[in-house]
Amino acid sequence: MTTGLLPGEIGRPALPADRPPRVAEIVASAHDLLEHEGPESLSMRRLASEVGMRAPSLYKHFSSKAAVELALVEDALLDVMFDIPERADIRKCIITEETIRRSRPPLLLTQAQLDKGVDETNYDAVIEGASA
Repeated sequence: MTTGLLPGEIGRPALPADRPPRVAEIVASAHDLLEHEGPESLSMRRLASEVGMRAPSLYKHFSSKAAVELALVEDALLDVMFDIPERADIRKCIITEETIRRSRPPLLLTQAQLDKGVDETNYDAVIEGASA
């Protein structure tokens, strides 16, 4: 068992092996919709239209819109955790529902920030302080 690895110390894993090509296409289309038109554009009906199927057929691949969103979060986590520079001092990554809802970047905390008590409860203050 390997423990104590930090982001950047191992290679990015492949996407989940059980993701069929059609599911990958749906997730990619959902990502494009979010990126170009925002979260309000993501509906099962719209997503089905984007991939050339009817909404009921989409439910054969995903049980709900939340399942599509979960796949998007899974991909985003892989991007965040494995695209951090190799020598980064990142010790904790915070992604909350509010982070996703407001399209905010995840909070990447260094050991110094953790020592100062930064966590989920003061996320907004950290974001505001970083942009000030």
